[in-house]
Amino acid sequence: MAIEEFKHRVKSIEFGDGYKQVVADHIDTGTRIDERPISVIPPGVQLPPKNVGISSYSVVNQGIAVTTLRVTWNAAESAIAYEAEWRRDNGNWISAPRTSTQGFEIPNIYAGRYQARVRAINAAEIPSLWANAPETHLKGKEGNPPAPLGFKATPIIFGIQLDWGFAPQTDDTLKTEIQYSKTNDSEGLMLLADIPYPQRTHTMQGLAAGVAFYFRARLVDKSGNQSPWTAFIRGESSSDTNWIIDAAGKEFLSNKAGQRLQEQMDFNSEAIMENAAVEGAIVQRQLKVNGDLKADILHVQTTQVTDREAFAEDMKKVQADVGENAAAVQTKATAVFDIKGDGAALYDVGVGLKYKDQFHKAGMVMGSEVKNGQVTIVRGTGTKWKSNINGIAAGQIISARRKDSCVNV
Repeated sequence: MAIEEFKHRVKSIEFGDGYKQVVADHIDTGTRIDERPISVIPPGVQLPPKNVGISSYSVVNQGIAVTTLRVTWNAAESAIAYEAEWRRDNGNWISAPRTSTQGFEIPNIYAGRYQARVRAINAAEIPSLWANAPETHLKGKEGNPPAPLGFKATPIIFGIQLDWGFAPQTDDTLKTEIQYSKTNDSEGLMLLADIPYPQRTHTMQGLAAGVAFYFRARLVDKSGNQSPWTAFIRGESSSDTNWIIDAAGKEFLSNKAGQRLQEQMDFNSEAIMENAAVEGAIVQRQLKVNGDLKADILHVQTTQVTDREAFAEDMKKVQADVGENAAAVQTKATAVFDIKGDGAALYDVGVGLKYKDQFHKAGMVMGSEVKNGQVTIVRGTGTKWKSNINGIAAGQIISARRKDSCVNV
């Protein structure tokens, strides 16, 4: 059969849109080839949700009717989340939690005129304009949350304690808001604290003695409703020196200097010398006796070193005795340090009388002590009838005097 030649003319070409690239590996080995990804760019302008509406429903909880606010809307195209706000009686806008659903609820509402607004957020975090719901009057609890009861201020050392109570049926309270000012008006008001329910006390600390402020408080429930403010009350930090003296005195008497100040003076020189001999101390004594009269100067120097501590002390006592009565002046300088890093340097002067079997002592002590890494420097004086305490501890200067009830902090 003869092969004939044919001539063809191509007059037009059309591209097939349904063409897909074919790769030999897919045919030969079954290699998987994914479709090319298609990117969708979020719109630069996000449309707001539509049909925003306000409604309510009531349920009975433990015999009490509870009304719940419900705000709903239709989904907006390209939106991935919604932000919503609501308010009652033209008050402040209260934000609802961000949500991906088409609604939210607020339980336990009060009666009033309610407004709501919603905006849509797309994947590029571009928000829409606010879409507002028509103002709607809803029934609920009448009025507002009741104000805190019995709001009062009590002076405490270096602070003011605030206390209050709650009216019945306020279990939906979220917090107690407290504001303070230097005057009893609305000028210069500052937020002191938001106290979570059911706490009913708060302490304002770190004040000097005799500092006064004015306070007011209100309740905020879990729906954001606010009670009226209480009337202003005046609070003042305590200026009672006995409190301060007790606090400073306990700290002072707990260290080595305070303990030295409390020591009873020993009028028995012979006993002092016996103890000094046991400890290997150097003793010098000048003594003159005439019957029941005795004049005595005693000097004891003690040095001790162990594998854990070094100790040095110099004690001098001047004493005059007549019968059972005696007068003495004693000075003592002590230095001690151990391998743990604890140490102290003390110097004290004591003057004492033994009269009719009664002991009377006045003393003064200065000390510098380090214990557990904490350095304390103190100076104190004390007698049987009065006591003065002056100390510098942990960076704070405390000066207290019991005799004239004067205190500076």
